[in-house]
Amino acid sequence: MEKRKVVDLEVSVIIPVYNSENFLQRAVSSALIQEHVNEIIIVDDGSQDESLALSYQLRELSSKIQVYTHPNKNNLGLAATRNRGLEFVTGDWVQFLDADDELLPGKILAQVNLIQKSEIKIPFIVGNSVDVFEDSRKHLNRFFTDPWIGLFCSKLGNSCSNLFEISVLKEVGYFNSSLRTSEEYDLMFRIMKLGYLPKYDSSFLTLIYKTTGSLSRGEQHRQTMILNWVNLRLQIRDFLVSQGKFGSKETYYYSAYMGMFHNSFKQEYHPSINRLYYMLFLLKQNLKTIFKRKLIQHE
Repeated sequence: MEKRKVVDLEVSVIIPVYNSENFLQRAVSSALIQEHVNEIIIVDDGSQDESLALSYQLRELSSKIQVYTHPNKNNLGLAATRNRGLEFVTGDWVQFLDADDELLPGKILAQVNLIQKSEIKIPFIVGNSVDVFEDSRKHLNRFFTDPWIGLFCSKLGNSCSNLFEISVLKEVGYFNSSLRTSEEYDLMFRIMKLGYLPKYDSSFLTLIYKTTGSLSRGEQHRQTMILNWVNLRLQIRDFLVSQGKFGSKETYYYSAYMGMFHNSFKQEYHPSINRLYYMLFLLKQNLKTIFKRKLIQHE
């Protein structure tokens, strides 16, 4: 099939909304200035504030903006809300954008350019992002270029920094709506299991705002997040083992990041973690810290 010219590619932006009246306009404005966007689909997930009313107001800004809700205006979670938006997509590619985050100018254009240059089918583009904290601190989130290790380490971008091809999303059945966390990495895992591998965009053109509400969601959410995160890594590991692709490099990163995760959340270490590799990783991190301190002292 003849590859479409870059000028013909259309990108649909899906913005799931839940109690985001203070941030939604920023997200929508950042989507409106992007090239190649043919529609902006806002889906309200049963908000209790004025988000839905604001969404209807924003719809008046552009004919590209559409507003939807779940049937009966229920609250069904992020994955189900993104899936609801996917029901109305007419573009070739999908940009997911959380209502409290922001796309910088040229984000979508940079990734569409990569699509145009590729001679093979690309399932999704992985992008870097910038975490922005309430005290104005910023942290650069860099991807790992090995996709399987990136999956293990949560270093394969995120739903907002990445760009997804719609036919591939349809092929895997969209997001798993039963998941309330880890849904984006579960989606990428299912795509990669089919043999597709992503392409990478090295720019930092996505801002992820770390607000108090996004960081503190209660103990039940915390336990669900831990369970989903660990279970997904176990699934990835089992798949690679079954394919004969779980070598020493994969074992090292798997053990390192599983170990860090368990330690961070004060969980008992899973028996699949190779303790030697984990200790080697910690030693490497400690040496890096000591080296950085010595450099600072000599400045």
